[in-house]
Amino acid sequence: MTAAVAVGAVLAGLAGVKALEARLPRIVVRAGILLFVLGPLAGLAYAMWTLWRESFEPVDLALLVVLSVVTGLGTSLGYHRLLTHRSFRTTPWLKAAFLAAGAMAVPSRPVDWAARHLEHHAHSDREGDPHSPADGFLHAHIG
Repeated sequence: MTAAVAVGAVLAGLAGVKALEARLPRIVVRAGILLFVLGPLAGLAYAMWTLWRESFEPVDLALLVVLSVVTGLGTSLGYHRLLTHRSFRTTPWLKAAFLAAGAMAVPSRPVDWAARHLEHHAHSDREGDPHSPADGFLHAHIG
């Protein structure tokens, strides 16, 4: 129950900063973003430290690191370089592996991600850019 309240508070705060981003001073927005990025990481670090003694095994840390690298490469190589920009060719099974790894990290279909990214390149930092930094830091990263 406590974790759900904490997650709800973080999401509500993030939504508030996002909604008021244009009206708040830049330093307040940046402090809010810093809080929402570092806060959950600090909570994760504390939870790992607390659980380490009771139920956290070294294999859990290894899985965290390995799966973070796999999903990051899936997004970067699979979705971005292979599918969107077509900067290299590979075998069908390796293409499927890259896209599956990317799908573990990105909550959308590969074709939707690629289309949105191509739209971003077509209208980069201008009207029509789906995640332009000109519309604010949060808009560029969250949309």
